[in-house]
Amino acid sequence: MNRHAVVLAALLLAGATQPAHAQAVSQAWKQYREGRTTQAPPPPSEPELPAAMSHQQAQYYRPVQRDGSGFFVGAQLGKGWIYEEIDQDAVSFNAGYRWQAGPVALLGIEVGAGRLADTRWQGIHFDEVKFRSIGFNGRFNFGRHNPWYGIVRAGYWAADVGEGEWAGEVDGGYAGIGVGVDLGRNANLNLLYTSYVYASSYYWADYEFNRADTVTVGIEARF
Repeated sequence: MNRHAVVLAALLLAGATQPAHAQAVSQAWKQYREGRTTQAPPPPSEPELPAAMSHQQAQYYRPVQRDGSGFFVGAQLGKGWIYEEIDQDAVSFNAGYRWQAGPVALLGIEVGAGRLADTRWQGIHFDEVKFRSIGFNGRFNFGRHNPWYGIVRAGYWAADVGEGEWAGEVDGGYAGIGVGVDLGRNANLNLLYTSYVYASSYYWADYEFNRADTVTVGIEARF
């Protein structure tokens, strides 16, 4: 009798522990599955800036237009013509100041000096001419970020012609146009055509208007 009671008690104990173990395993498996299927939380988003701060940030990143105002110095070499078909070597220098006048324009004043070398043609000697000038100098870029630009010049000029008893002086106006290209912030190359108009006087108080022309290639430095 005692033997049967012991066997029965063992069976009851085994039956009681088996559901408890199964329940523990089932609960652990459920937690494992939930951990696998649960997605990681999204990263925290950056806080939104107030409207005033956003405007300031936009202003900070906006590109600032550089002021191109400043001094310039240039030198030119080329050819000049006072008489038709007679070339004279030309050299000139100019300097001045230009102000920024809009996104593509620089307008200013210049002073200049130069000379046409003496030469001979068919046995005839032609004297050296020394000249100086003062006037307007403007340059206009062909687009805000385009390195190519146009040049306009105009003003007053005077010249000394010849030496000794044949020396004389003439004066008048000049106008020129050209094209150039920026090599950087502080230098450029240019090609210029300039026309000089002057009047020659005679002893009978008459005047004859004449013209001299130059074509030059030059370099300019800006500060």
